Amino acid sequence: MITTLPDDVRRALDAGKKIEAIRLLREHTGLGLAEAKAAVESGLMPPARDEVPVPVAAAEHGTLSAGARAALAAGRKIEAIRIERAERRIGLQDAKAIVDAAERGLPRVPGSGGDARRGVLGPVVLLLVAVLAGIGWLLLGRG
Repeated sequence: MITTLPDDVRRALDAGKKIEAIRLLREHTGLGLAEAKAAVESGLMPPARDEVPVPVAAAEHGTLSAGARAALAAGRKIEAIRIERAERRIGLQDAKAIVDAAERGLPRVPGSGGDARRGVLGPVVLLLVAVLAGIGWLLLGRG
């Protein structure tokens, strides 16, 4: 089913404000930048998401690219989304949905980027305790 652009998008376009029209269309539909730009340039709304073949069903986390799977397992979700977008040439929302679904099925790698704060905190606390013990020993040993 082909439909025309929303009225406010059409008005912005008629006023020569193409970027504003794209922004408005993205707000209305959640389309990616490239999709919204193509729609504004054609003057027609793209088919509804359920009519568009999705490159990968979001529930099929086994189809993540190797790079995205490694990034996700290491706790670098944004990098995984970026990789999926680049490799599949899809919008941010689609890539995020795929990575979100995959995230629910992938184990975290201990000590990886996703655990960085916990991995650094232990040695810092140990160092702090050692320094305080050394100071205490020096003060008590001299006194």
